[in-house]
Amino acid sequence: MDPEMDAFMKATAVAGRPA
Repeated sequence: MDPEMDAFMKATAVAGRPA
């Protein structure tokens, strides 16, 4: 997985919302 996408998915996981 691309590092940018990985960071994005981690950020959304912390936010608790899909996008």
